[in-house]
Amino acid sequence: GRVDKARVIAEGEAAKGTRAAQRYLADLETFQSALAAGKGRLRLKDGPAAKKSLDRAWTVADRLGGGAGRGKLKKPLADALYLSAIAAKNLGNACDWGRDIQRAAQLDARNRKVKQQLRAVQQKADSGLLKARSLVDDPGRAKRVAQEHLCYARPGSKTYRDLAAIAR
Repeated sequence: GRVDKARVIAEGEAAKGTRAAQRYLADLETFQSALAAGKGRLRLKDGPAAKKSLDRAWTVADRLGGGAGRGKLKKPLADALYLSAIAAKNLGNACDWGRDIQRAAQLDARNRKVKQQLRAVQQKADSGLLKARSLVDDPGRAKRVAQEHLCYARPGSKTYRDLAAIAR
């Protein structure tokens, strides 16, 4: 409904040669194609490809005014991030796993699978902090352990700050 109305108005303005309307139409087309591609990849359980397309749609939605466009994207993007995180974990890219799960949790805090993975990510950060703190006799190793586990901690959290302080 609203997208169609916006398209009609923008097409009218673009026909008059208004650059802003032409950019808006191009962004609208990019948004719709990225959203469709992302949802298609999501149906195929291709998390990394879905994440890439839906991230693109998320960015373009901002230029279109955010709101309804971003609202449509939260659940599919969270699902794509979850699938991408699991794929990253299976490939041994644990930091990508942690970052994607944290972002998925921000978008869909009620998703049971995401919450379960988030707990595992947080446990990994906490265990890294405990290990780094236990290495008081070996500051170089403590620093390496803290650096390795920093990507699991939620930025801004106490665990993150403590790991960052040891990693310096």
